[in-house]
Amino acid sequence: MDKKGRDYTPEELIELLYEDRKKNVWVAYILLVALGGLGAHRSYLQFIPVAAMMCIFTLAAAFLSMLFPRVAEIILCIVAAIMLFDLIFIPSMVRRHNQILRTQLVQKHGPSLPDGRN
Repeated sequence: MDKKGRDYTPEELIELLYEDRKKNVWVAYILLVALGGLGAHRSYLQFIPVAAMMCIFTLAAAFLSMLFPRVAEIILCIVAAIMLFDLIFIPSMVRRHNQILRTQLVQKHGPSLPDGRN
């Protein structure tokens, strides 16, 4: 059914936007495996502060590895611990992100009640 040329109901609009913006567990896992040390999976799930910290720690460990190898090992252990935590909790992180997304979409695009509230 072609929806071009007609307005969407608030429910249809919310569902379309949700399907377009929701996050996928498998994409998060692929990013964890491929670029986990740089925090790509956290960035995908919009946990930006932790993603930035992981990226900075990993890059700092790379630069410090020649001068202070023990410090670099400690930093990499911290990043690895975060990645191990994420390996276990990615499904709940994705669920949380998607619940927040749906709530925000309903608040923004949902039908207003007669008294003006959403």
